Amino acid sequence: MRLAFFIYNYSVSLCFYRNQMKEIVMKILINAAAYANTPPQPGQVYLSTSQVALRLGLSRTTIWRRLKDDPTFPQPLKFGPVTRRWGLASIEAWANRDANQ
Repeated sequence: MRLAFFIYNYSVSLCFYRNQMKEIVMKILINAAAYANTPPQPGQVYLSTSQVALRLGLSRTTIWRRLKDDPTFPQPLKFGPVTRRWGLASIEAWANRDANQ
């Protein structure tokens, strides 16, 4: 009898915590969407700072410096409070325009 009671309480607790986790995840997703300045576009490839630096042959610090100092450098898209990504197409266009000058 004790074991059955324990198993019942354990299963009820799991259901309760599972529902709480769903609520927490939904709150996180809603808050993250509020920070995003643009929705992701299907088929678009997004690069992190490290990937942009590797692709352009620059350091990550130089990427942020260029962002601050060079008005022609592509602006990153916000995907959360601290997550920034660049579109591959915009980085390639900037690199080609910079190479042609």
